[in-house]
Amino acid sequence: AMDGEELITPPLEFEASAQAPLGVMAMLTPIHDATGEVISVLGIGIDAATSFSALLAVASPGETGETYAFSTDGRLLSRSRFEEQLREIGLLPADPSVSSFRRVSIRDPGGDLTAGFDEAPPVLARPLTQMAASALEGLSGANVEGYRDYRGVLVAGAWAWLPELQLGLATEIDVEEAYGGLAELRLRFVSMSGLLVVAAAGLFGYSAASSASSDAAGWGQSISRVTPCCAGPLPSSYCARSILHPRRSHASSARFR
Repeated sequence: AMDGEELITPPLEFEASAQAPLGVMAMLTPIHDATGEVISVLGIGIDAATSFSALLAVASPGETGETYAFSTDGRLLSRSRFEEQLREIGLLPADPSVSSFRRVSIRDPGGDLTAGFDEAPPVLARPLTQMAASALEGLSGANVEGYRDYRGVLVAGAWAWLPELQLGLATEIDVEEAYGGLAELRLRFVSMSGLLVVAAAGLFGYSAASSASSDAAGWGQSISRVTPCCAGPLPSSYCARSILHPRRSHASSARFR
């Protein structure tokens, strides 16, 4: 940001603390003096597990539709709509205070866990879902015929990869619900694709909002200063590190001109 560009980071993980949020998205905007020279940077931190997840939850069609973000290593970067169900099938601990943010991998168990399938391999031995595998290749697409999601439920979905943020967005809905009204199927998928676009647009809208420095306090935790290269920990009582894939950690922030 010290070079005059606004930046927005993907969700960053904080070290464990009673006060720290599970993760934060940082928005950084340069502050110029009267001559136009950048003299400092204003940063705003948004709790990714609440505010970011709430943004995506708006684009959740029907009874089983959800829109979620995921990282380069195939982990949720927003909260799942099905957390209670995930506890029942063993993908989350029984403790209701433990959320799905960063804890659920987008991997295919090989069968419907919600229907009692019990022959799934260990989570990390499972392949990525068809959607996640495609997205992590840098592709965007859709599947109306059905594929298994991280619960093993057949879903139809649309997805997009956002290289600027090094994260993916997916909108999915159970095939059973999607095909419940065949006459509405085409309309549903037009709507789902539109919701995915809305979610992506809303995400980038956060960056634009960061330039309104006078209203910064209302957005969340402020970051008072960053180093010229935006490296090192965010200055606060917490220490942040990228939760992106280690080999891609150099792409942990997006640039906007």
